[in-house]
This record gives sequence, structure tokens and C-alpha cells, in this order.
Amino acid sequence: MARKSKYTPDRVKLVLDSIAEFGTDRDGYERGGISQDTFYAWMRIHPEFSEAVIAAREKFQNDDIKDRKTQARKKIDEYLFEPRILTLVTKDTVDNGTEITERVSERQVLNNCPQWVIDRTLGRPSDFEEAITVLVELGWVPESILNDARVGADKFKKRMRKAFDLMMELKEDDDIEGNGEVTEDV
Repeated sequence: MARKSKYTPDRVKLVLDSIAEFGTDRDGYERGGISQDTFYAWMRIHPEFSEAVIAAREKFQNDDIKDRKTQARKKIDEYLFEPRILTLVTKDTVDNGTEITERVSERQVLNNCPQWVIDRTLGRPSDFEEAITVLVELGWVPESILNDARVGADKFKKRMRKAFDLMMELKEDDDIEGNGEVTEDV
């Protein structure tokens, strides 16, 4: 008399759901109540099972990545934007000549996010004038543009674009002599 096969739709679903949820073949075959040898035999014998296992593995990987990203975002949001109250405890030993006393003081402070965390997370905001100063020092734009930046942003953007375009044209034509300076009549 032939033995009844364990390859049933319910057992296959249990194996695949376990792989998709927990991520390993071992979780699948252990929760499905089959041996490792049986699991890999099914992979060889039943191509639809093999394809479904691959899909379950991919589902786990995609869900796991999404879950990790979601958890990371929550942690960053908590750290950056949710104020926490910290209790600081300080202990001082006071020696007044005749006796030594220990004084304990507690105070609660609001823990705001340090600026370096915001800069590291979001990127340091660049100072507009600092960027222009660097370009002037490199000789890529005339110094008068720095003054324009202080006067009006629109005028500055137009002159900066012209100066940059001119510099790129000169560079392409190999007309820049080595110091990279752009003349005032931009």
C-alpha cells in the first residue's frame, strides 16, 4: 500500500507562508512539518513549488527591507522631533573641614536634537556666500558677482549662469590659460 503524500495544498501554503514571513527555507520546512530532504525533493519534483519558494524568499527580502527602512525612519523622527526629558543627577562631596557630606541634586532638562544630528541626517545647509567666495577664489567667477549676490539674487543668478556658461565654453575651446580667470565684462 502506497504512503499518502505530504504534498498537499494546505501544507505547501504553510511552508510558503513561513518562508515569506521568517525568511529561511528551514523555517518553512520545520513549520510545515516536513524534513529538509523532503523540502528539497519537492523543489526538484514540483517546478511550481520551486517558483513559489523563490517568490516567497523575494517577498521576505522586499518586506524586510521596507520594514527596516520604516523602523529607521521612525527612530530618526523620534530622535529628531520628539522632545524627551532627561533627569541629570550630580553628586558632590563637600569637605568643610570637620565632616564630609555628599550632596545629590537632580534636575530635568528637555533633550533637544543636537544640530550635528540634523546636519548629518539632512546634509549641512551650504552658505550661499561661502560657495560664491570659493568660486571667486578659484577664479571661476569675477569678484563683482559676490557683490551682486548681496544686492539681488535674481541678478546674481543671471550673471552667474552667464559666467559659468562662458567658462565652460572657454574650457571646451581650450582657451583658458591655466589660471582659469573670467573677465569682468561677462
